[in-house]
Amino acid sequence: MSEPSIQARVDSRWAAVLWMVIGAVALGLSRGIRQPGFATNQDPGPAFFPILLGSLLLLAGLWRLILSFRVGKTSQHSETHSESTPKGMAARGNFGKWFPSLLIYPVLMLQVGFILSSALFAAWMLWVQGTRWWVAILVAAALAMTIQGLFGQVFHVQFPPGRFLSLP
Repeated sequence: MSEPSIQARVDSRWAAVLWMVIGAVALGLSRGIRQPGFATNQDPGPAFFPILLGSLLLLAGLWRLILSFRVGKTSQHSETHSESTPKGMAARGNFGKWFPSLLIYPVLMLQVGFILSSALFAAWMLWVQGTRWWVAILVAAALAMTIQGLFGQVFHVQFPPGRFLSLP
């Protein structure tokens, strides 16, 4: 496979920076949670998830940034990553498609509720990454049903309802 274009590498760097910023913001905001996180073995506390997610986003962004500079420098790296690198969102030049969806998702959530907006968001993101549309819809529907089943039915978490449409 051919090397990613310069624009694809720039998009990949922007995606990496965005992931690191979101991760840093999540870590910063989690410091404001008054109840101590990691309370006990049975109850990790409310700060656990934002700290974990922020750390993972920060590390994934850093890794993506490092890879964006390494692409094309060594033939071993290009051969090893030739299958995965050009197919990603930023490597395909789709930054303009997925970044606005991050802004549309919370607005859509207010209108149609968490479950449906998350399913639509997941389907869109999978499709933008190059997944066939019918596979993206099936995976997004399975994800939405799993979230609803596990968190809604088992853990009794109430999801934000939509203004116009709300699924249970």
